This record gives sequence, C-alpha cells and structure tokens, in this order.
Amino acid sequence: MLRRICTNAVYIGKRAYEEDGKEVLVKGDWPAIVDEELFWKARNLLADPSRKTTRPGRAKYLLAFFGTCDVCGAYLARLGGREVNRYRCNGPKGCVTIRMDWTDMFIGHLVCQRLAKKDIFELLTKHDDTKKDLAIELEKLRASYQEALDMMESEEISLRAFSVKEKKLLPRIAELEETLRPVTIPKVLEDLTRDARGNLATIRTRWMALDIPAQRDVLRTLFKSIRIRKTKTLGQHKTDEQIEYMLRERIAFEWVNE
Repeated sequence: MLRRICTNAVYIGKRAYEEDGKEVLVKGDWPAIVDEELFWKARNLLADPSRKTTRPGRAKYLLAFFGTCDVCGAYLARLGGREVNRYRCNGPKGCVTIRMDWTDMFIGHLVCQRLAKKDIFELLTKHDDTKKDLAIELEKLRASYQEALDMMESEEISLRAFSVKEKKLLPRIAELEETLRPVTIPKVLEDLTRDARGNLATIRTRWMALDIPAQRDVLRTLFKSIRIRKTKTLGQHKTDEQIEYMLRERIAFEWVNE
C-alpha cells in the first residue's frame, strides 16, 4: 500500500499513461498534495537495487558506477571470479584494476579526515529553493537511467541500446549533479559529525557502521570525482607502507568546493 502511494503520480498532480512501453506523465486537473522533488526521491529509493533481495544491486560496492578510470573515463565495476574482489574499469579495454578492500579502506580514511574538519559545513552550502526544478529533473533522469540499466540486466534491451541511452542521459546527469552537489547535505553526513567535535576516532567508528548506500551518499556530497590510475609500482605490496604508497599513487580525487 505504502509503495503504491509513493510511486503514484496522482499525488503530484499528474496523470500517468503508457506510450510505446514507456510511462508518460501529463499535468492533471487536480492539485498536487506531495512535493514533486520528494516524490521522485522516494520513487528512486524504492527502485534502488540495493533494496532488492533477488539480485545484487549497484549499491553493493562503494565505488561501483561512481569512481572512474583515469585512463578512459569509464565507470568502475566489480571484477568477479577472483578470490579477492577488485574494481575494474568497465570500459572495453578494462584499463585499470585495483584491490577493492584496500581502496574502500583508503577512501573511508579520506572521508573521515575530511569530516573531522571543524569548518566542513562551511564548505558545503544548504539547499537552495531556486534550484528545485533542477533537482526534480535530476531525480527523473536518474530514474530513467536506472530503468534502462534494469532492462539491460534483464535482457529486455540490448547492450547497444543501453549504451545509446546512457550516452544521452549521463552528460546531463553529470551536469546537474555538478550544479546541485553543494546544495543538499544528506542527513547521514550530519549524523556522522553530530557532537563529534572533529574527533577522528568517533567519526571513523560511525563511518564503519554505515551500510554501503549510506556511505555512497556521503561520497556524492564530498567528492567531485574519484579516479583510479594505472599502476606504476610493479610487484606485490606486502607491508602497510607499501600498500599506502601504492594507493596514494593510484587514487586521484577532487573534493567539492576546492
């Protein structure tokens, strides 16, 4: 019942119908009783693959479809079939791979150090109502992208058809995310820093207790980009010092508002 209410466009004053197998929304002749931005966020949340138990979703891994390859710009994905999980460039050449647990640990360390700054919220602005329409558009585009991804995974559309749609959607999504990134601070970020007074140990403990979707919300707020470079250090990395040196060499990142 709750899901039906949260996904019914009637509550935002719109009528839904199907055209060529796609949902089309038109303005109804009744007033909206639910904020449209809130509606799309709730709808996307309910459609998030990480909520489903029938198949793994994109939100299962911290940097999957968020971090990118520094060589070709493709998103990172999980490289399966190995004893130790790795991130791999999802481009046709698979330019880079990197061990997942080490990378996630390094990114978590960066996040906690960033949040320990006492002026962190001065670097991030609060929501600006003048950009509400852009926020609504972004949520709609994310919903369209997720729908196309689901259809590709269920083989309802081909990889080629998905790639065409992806090339159309992702540039605008990236543009809107860049515009809106500083305006929304997720509650999870506020929870991480509340009463911590810059205490790194407290923030780290809270970070480790978060699930992956919540950690990804924090990454989207703090980082403009996270990129994986090709390795320059050949051979195994056995000591903590060797591992840290390799990670600092290979993980490039850019903070929001810097």
